[in-house]
Amino acid sequence: MTPVRIRSIEFSIPKRGKTEAENDDRYAVDLDQARFAIADGATESSFSGPWAGLLVRRFMEDTSIVKGSAWGEWLSPIQKTWLESVEKQEIPWYAEEKVARGAHAAFLGLVIRSDGTWRAIAVGDCCLFQFRNKLPRQWFPFRQLNEFPLRPWLLGSRSKANEITGTDREFLSDKVLAPWLGESLEGPTNPDKPRRPDWKYGDEFILATDALSKWFVNQIAERWGTVDPPEIPIPRNAQEFVDFVNELREKKEIESDDVTMIRVTLKKPKEPAPQPAEEVLPMAEEVHVSESTEPRVEGE
Repeated sequence: MTPVRIRSIEFSIPKRGKTEAENDDRYAVDLDQARFAIADGATESSFSGPWAGLLVRRFMEDTSIVKGSAWGEWLSPIQKTWLESVEKQEIPWYAEEKVARGAHAAFLGLVIRSDGTWRAIAVGDCCLFQFRNKLPRQWFPFRQLNEFPLRPWLLGSRSKANEITGTDREFLSDKVLAPWLGESLEGPTNPDKPRRPDWKYGDEFILATDALSKWFVNQIAERWGTVDPPEIPIPRNAQEFVDFVNELREKKEIESDDVTMIRVTLKKPKEPAPQPAEEVLPMAEEVHVSESTEPRVEGE
């Protein structure tokens, strides 16, 4: 086992002009178990924010899906919870059909393992980026902008069959399935040689929803292969994140969408604080007892 100290910072802001209550993104973090998840509720569906929240909380409770568990089994408990919650709402007649189709969300989950590896799974267009020495090491499930589908696969609250909805079936291929499990990620310097999903002290992981993911992928494409590639700016606190996203929006470098990001930093555990030295007393010399039973110290 490799001990590690994990630091996590989470950011999320709604679409421009929208309130926080209208933000359909959700995230969850469990530092003790080194689990991280984000979900991007589809605006076109009803109650997608709550559904996204159920997905990330489910991952905090159960990460078996990264080991290959069936989606139907994993989703079933929260699909029931979502439906029970929705049935308590007063739904206008004109919204009933939309609600009947259920909510949908993209999802990304990451587990940092104590054996020096990590596992992750993604459905849809949320992306994971691993940085080492401030340079991108691995990113998935999409490595280029043209790989982002117009209608990505999403997890549905009322889906049947395989519980994954969408029209771009070509993205449900071996090429994408392997990275979902943190396996066979292509190394940027040698696409034919997969890189092991490992981590080292100092590594950083970025989990991002689609608008920001596309920006990161584009930045990597522009900078990779150059001599001394410039560092990709990554916000370190809430105010930096707000300013960063607003600037990208002003420059029209990202779409007008909810934006959520988790920044995970892996650090070497702190050395135990040195304990104050105990006062060392001179070792007592051997005590002998005379026949009279009175003690005396050798040498007196």
